[in-house]
Amino acid sequence: MRVLSLVLIFSVIFATNLFSKEIKGEIPTDLKLRLEEYSKRFTAEKFTELLSFLGYYIIDENDNEIVVQKSKFIKSINFKGNFSVLSSQLLLASGINIGDPFYIDTFYNIRKNIETFYKNNGFIDAEIRVTSDDENINIEVDEGLRYYIDEIEIVIDEEKKSIKIPIKPYTEEIINKEVEKAKEFLKNNYYFNSKVLRQDLIKKGIKRIYPLDDPIPLLISFIKGGVVIKPVIYISKGEQHKLNIKSKFDFDNTGIKRFFIENFKTTDKFDIRELELKLSEYLEASGFINPEVDITIDNNEITVTIDAENYIRSFNIDLYINNQKNSDLIDSNLKSLILACQDDKAKKYLEDKLQSEGYGEFVIKDYNIQRSQHSVSGKIVVETAIPKTIKAIFVNGKRYETSKTYKLYPQEIENLRKEIYTSFSDSCWISGLNIEKIENESIFFTLNCSTPHISEILSNTDEIVSKIKKRFFKDDDILTTSKFEDLYDYLLRNKNSEKVSLQQFNIDNETILAINRLKGKENRIYGILGYDSIDRFSLELGYNRFDILNSGRTLSLSLKKSYNETSLLLSLAGQKTINKNVDDYLAISLKDRDENDFEFKEATPTVISKITLDNLQLYIGLSLSYLDIYKTSFSKYYSNIYEKDYNLLNIPLKLIYNSKNFESLTGDGFSISLSETPIFTKDITIIESRAKFEGFKSLINNPFMLKLTVDLQHITGDKDKIPVNYLITLGGPQRMKAYGYRELGFKDPITNATIGDKALVYSEIFLGYKPIDFVLIGPFFEYALSGDDFSEMREAKDLGIELIISQKGVGFFSMSYAYAPFKPYKGSNAFYVNFGVNF
Repeated sequence: MRVLSLVLIFSVIFATNLFSKEIKGEIPTDLKLRLEEYSKRFTAEKFTELLSFLGYYIIDENDNEIVVQKSKFIKSINFKGNFSVLSSQLLLASGINIGDPFYIDTFYNIRKNIETFYKNNGFIDAEIRVTSDDENINIEVDEGLRYYIDEIEIVIDEEKKSIKIPIKPYTEEIINKEVEKAKEFLKNNYYFNSKVLRQDLIKKGIKRIYPLDDPIPLLISFIKGGVVIKPVIYISKGEQHKLNIKSKFDFDNTGIKRFFIENFKTTDKFDIRELELKLSEYLEASGFINPEVDITIDNNEITVTIDAENYIRSFNIDLYINNQKNSDLIDSNLKSLILACQDDKAKKYLEDKLQSEGYGEFVIKDYNIQRSQHSVSGKIVVETAIPKTIKAIFVNGKRYETSKTYKLYPQEIENLRKEIYTSFSDSCWISGLNIEKIENESIFFTLNCSTPHISEILSNTDEIVSKIKKRFFKDDDILTTSKFEDLYDYLLRNKNSEKVSLQQFNIDNETILAINRLKGKENRIYGILGYDSIDRFSLELGYNRFDILNSGRTLSLSLKKSYNETSLLLSLAGQKTINKNVDDYLAISLKDRDENDFEFKEATPTVISKITLDNLQLYIGLSLSYLDIYKTSFSKYYSNIYEKDYNLLNIPLKLIYNSKNFESLTGDGFSISLSETPIFTKDITIIESRAKFEGFKSLINNPFMLKLTVDLQHITGDKDKIPVNYLITLGGPQRMKAYGYRELGFKDPITNATIGDKALVYSEIFLGYKPIDFVLIGPFFEYALSGDDFSEMREAKDLGIELIISQKGVGFFSMSYAYAPFKPYKGSNAFYVNFGVNF
């Protein structure tokens, strides 16, 4: 007994360290002291996991100390050498990113991935060399010549066949497709053991004609050119077999021949008995009752003998669900059971299939099958009940109350589960929520919910720990699911993180929160360079500083200068810095603009809050403007109205609904926004109303994307008293899209000066093509109407083309050109370049 006790005592001692060990190595002092404390509270395995999560690994350990070293993470990725593709494309192809850890096979995988990318784009001689300088990856590329093909020659024994194709980069995939077609042709003629002998590449010359889906920049490819080659593939037919099908039944054996050709092989390991079994199953589904198959091979002559109890030539069964025909549910398995007269098994199979398809309560009301010697016909009628309402909900045996009504239907039950999860996430840490049972009209859930005390927060970037403690946790606080999710979201959004990992490590009823975070780029510069007939040349430059002074907010400063305008904007924006559902925006703008017919100066401080609830966003704001309008060229009547100072109070209210997958360059989706902005002046109250729809739709397996924008705007109030810069005015080409609506509107009948209108209808159709994931290019058409009411409108329209390159964490670039071939702006054109770079 004493021996057993000693064994148990020593087991505990070795499983958990009773004495802390000194930690040495490259590690901050504060983190070192805390980890020394945990080294005696955790098992060796758990402590190693904690170190690894924080970015450290053990290089030496003894009874008194642990020596650790910081894990290496990729800080930068640099490309150099001879290459014509975008470095961002090579980065995507490499399969790595900044912040990824170094592994033993990192260099090999980078080289292999980039070589594969090049081979898939015609660079079959590309050479890649990967080295590192401390934590910086250097990738040297020599892509060599690019090879194109517009013709493939297949030589089968002595017979030649030339295949013309649209010119495209040479890849093994293209060649393999044509080879497979040739081998399939031979197989259909019973040549089952054909093989490729060799491939020759014949040089045809240099060309500069390239496919539209080429990922290489067109201008560079055109200058550089490429080598056009003709692959010649030599194939041996092999021996030809002969297929005989014998049966006492009269039937079309085309389908059986096709099945045999697809499944027969001539390898040594091929099992002919397995083929007999597969063919029997195929025949059973085709109408043969209890078929038997025998296959023999004698000197390349294959004989297939088929016997069966009967052969059903005609099978016509209709399946109705609630009087709606749904014969798609009659699959080959159900058909086989009906043909074999196994009606009880057929009904059971159908019931299981209906349940798997999501049908709740149902009954097979009619099962009427007529059979004759060579045909089966009939009708199956299924009636489904309306799902019952859930009358009682229990969580861990206690009744759960909800104001919503749910039905016993899979999607409704999942929605109820989500509601329960959300309702408990504020009070405990949820590690599991499952359905225990559904009984009558009651549903029972099992909830695994604990309240671990947060004993410590550890991080590989220590400067954020105190801020997190102050923002999210009180003294002696507990960990809840909602706090965990809010903290992760805060680190990702507000702390400008490239990557965030968050994990809990439990000790009894206590927990340690560990944060592994890689900081993202802290700065961005952006700008817009443009030319149009209204502003002539214009330049706007801006700067963003993310997570300024560790506040979780973004500082922005932009300056715009054009022929007509000088403006300055300073803003401070935070995401969820006040509340998990609230974003805030503070700004002040100064503007001096000359509209040819009048000039105005404006100073505006603005405060806006955005409240997010699922897919809904509500904007509530307040802005005060001082507006000075002067130097008007209006007639005396309008000058008396407009030539004065205004003090304005704006209260913008906006509601936006975004579909779940709405994003500008990826996926399908739509956005709908409605806004009402009361504008108060000394003389009048104006209401600016707006409704906007924006939708994206992927076409033809994603390479094409259709974008539709519709914008309606209206101002209520006495037009004679509305500040002139608030009236809606439209512009020529691309002005409608790039900088707002200018220049087309009501004219002063005496001086012909532009005053503006009160209503707007604007629309745009853009058809984009995506050669690669982050690039979109295509034409657009814009059409707009303006007037004082929707019955009398003036129009503007233009055509253009736009290129967009946008990669998260790296930056964006766009370029657009528009031309107006229509009156009243016929001949006008505009050109804009937008860019942004993170660093």
